Amino acid sequence: MPPAQRRLHQFQLKDLRVAPVTDHVDPRVQQLADVHAEVDGSGRQRGMADVPYLEVGVGRGKGLLGVCPGLVENRCPSRRRQDRTLGECVRLPAERNDIERAMQLSLRWAERSKRAFETAPPGTMLFGIAQGGDVPALRQASARGLVDIGFHGYAIGGLAVGEPQSVMLAMIEETAPALPQDRPRYLMGVGTPEDILEAVARGIDMFDCVMPTRNGRHGMAFTRFGQINLRNARHADDSRPLDEESAWPAARSYSRAYLHHLVRSGETLGAMLLSEINIAYYQQLMHDMRAAIANGTFEDFKSQTRANWARGDIAPR
Repeated sequence: MPPAQRRLHQFQLKDLRVAPVTDHVDPRVQQLADVHAEVDGSGRQRGMADVPYLEVGVGRGKGLLGVCPGLVENRCPSRRRQDRTLGECVRLPAERNDIERAMQLSLRWAERSKRAFETAPPGTMLFGIAQGGDVPALRQASARGLVDIGFHGYAIGGLAVGEPQSVMLAMIEETAPALPQDRPRYLMGVGTPEDILEAVARGIDMFDCVMPTRNGRHGMAFTRFGQINLRNARHADDSRPLDEESAWPAARSYSRAYLHHLVRSGETLGAMLLSEINIAYYQQLMHDMRAAIANGTFEDFKSQTRANWARGDIAPR
């Protein structure tokens, strides 16, 4: 059975209504008439945005599959809290001696963390962190050491710290099989949609990364067409949405021209809209992967998703 096919979990994504204020509106934007707006007493344009509120379950029982975007409040419906042991992360590339020293230190910290965790309040989970840099033997030794100590879940750390993606995926392949099948596996600090897709294929359940919001603040949108730079002039007069088939309102309702205007003008609303669009895309990707795993069609889904990214964005007008 493919590693991904044992992992399922359910997210809930709610909306929070906010009203950011912009001090001016470009005439081009008014002509496009795609701003859901009201005018307050000062005569300023007030745009309305749906900001996502994310509930993340750190679950018990059979594995889970989820992503925790940066800068979004995380809540656990079951009131279970996730803690992690301390671990030393060595930036790659590094000398083997430095990597091994850091791995052994992390294992000693894991043992001390486990002893200290005995006094933790009920409902708290402790994750051990597998280290070992880009050395397969050290990765495997770290995983075995953590399993011997015993944790509620297992994180894979020390990756996406300067090494190529191929090295990261190779280290996941070395580490994940050594971790228990019935415990959640968490890849720390990852990553792009492609990283997540490939990691799930290798048996990873959980992720965290600031990329959806950080890239959103810099004018970048993640879509089923791949990553789109809204700063580019090609979007200045484009009245089409980012993705008219998206389930997220902001992605299908606001024009590229308006988003381009917000980004180029430095409006906070632009960062907010692109952040929520990106978070929604990540959530949709995770939802679709869970569905494909449940249906036994994950490999087909993976191929189709990669083909969509490879085709790229729609042609400019």
